[in-house]
Amino acid sequence: MARVRIEWNRSEVVSLPTGHAIVLVRRAARQTTARAKFYAPVDTGRLRGSIGEFGYSVSRDSVRTSVGSTRVRYAMAQHEGAKARFIFPRRRQALRFYWDVTGRTEFFRRVDWPGIGGTPYLTTGMREACVPLGFAVSTIKTVDLT
Repeated sequence: MARVRIEWNRSEVVSLPTGHAIVLVRRAARQTTARAKFYAPVDTGRLRGSIGEFGYSVSRDSVRTSVGSTRVRYAMAQHEGAKARFIFPRRRQALRFYWDVTGRTEFFRRVDWPGIGGTPYLTTGMREACVPLGFAVSTIKTVDLT
């Protein structure tokens, strides 16, 4: 549920007609999608498979689209990272895990989860795809859609 937005604004680029801008924005979106899929971490392939283009909008002064992942709940945490925290059981009194250290199933009242570092697959893909096409990538803001 993370996404980046590609936008062409007429006030910044006067010489490009809107028809050409639509083609350029769509090309940037396709290339951003391909690069984001390349950089996305893969365990089961759900995150990589959920990355796509959506939300084209054309107005008199701008053309915009979004690239991202909306079908996977952990997309934003994978992109931005998640801080360390304790995990507590919801339905039972203890958490049950197979623990490699002891070689058997163990029960814990809480687990100290170390967190994960982010893998900015969308922003990296956007920079690699959009800068060669002439887009100025100044600030990239990822949006959490949850």
